Amino acid sequence: MPTATQINRIEKDLREYRKKYLTKKQNLEVDESATRIMVNSFLTTVLSYLELDDIKTEYNIRGEYADYVIQLARKKHIVIEVKSIQIDLNDRHLRQSLSYAANEGIDWILLFNGKQIKLFRVLFGKPISYHAVFDYDLGDLSTIKKAANDITILSKKCVQ
Repeated sequence: MPTATQINRIEKDLREYRKKYLTKKQNLEVDESATRIMVNSFLTTVLSYLELDDIKTEYNIRGEYADYVIQLARKKHIVIEVKSIQIDLNDRHLRQSLSYAANEGIDWILLFNGKQIKLFRVLFGKPISYHAVFDYDLGDLSTIKKAANDITILSKKCVQ
């Protein structure tokens, strides 16, 4: 369970991320490669993952490539699908990520376009399914406190 201190730090970092990337109009018109820079910043600054140790990019799963996989102590925890900030995250992106997660035994899926963030829990039954955990627009200042409370479970400290 995250502590109040952890949640407050995440909230502060989310506000800084929002200010840096989501308040200027030109930042809302970036392609997927620029969005990846935003995602890298989010993973390292907000969630405290180490770039080369914890974050695996273009991770090969049975001949296909997941955009990101979070791996701690050789255990894969989260598959992350990244889309350009202009693309609304949808069920097709989720199905693609669900396939990656199922093939690697990964419990969590994060869909992220730099602004919208969606977390899903993979349910390994027959058939494999998922449960939506949260969905936030990080550009919406009115939900930043609630978002921080939920997003804290993705931080390195909580995942460990």
